[in-house]
Amino acid sequence: MQEYQIIKMNDFSSQQIDQIRMLEQLCKIFDRSSLRVGIESLKEKDGDEAFLCKIEDQLIGFLSWYTTDGIEANINGMVHPEFRR
Repeated sequence: MQEYQIIKMNDFSSQQIDQIRMLEQLCKIFDRSSLRVGIESLKEKDGDEAFLCKIEDQLIGFLSWYTTDGIEANINGMVHPEFRR
């Protein structure tokens, strides 16, 4: 049985962002949607908060949120189609 890792996003390198872009594209194709998770808002300082879900080194889930007023938040999430239940 594979173990999931839930990791607070601290790596904002182009390699990490590319993994999120690839997951976003895969979900768009699978769901036939225009899903956008706001990758451009992921920044180390003053950016969206995010958590990643991985199995081994494969990104299988992504959750981010942001708030403009500190009271209400918008949440974005996606899960790799092969890992959905």
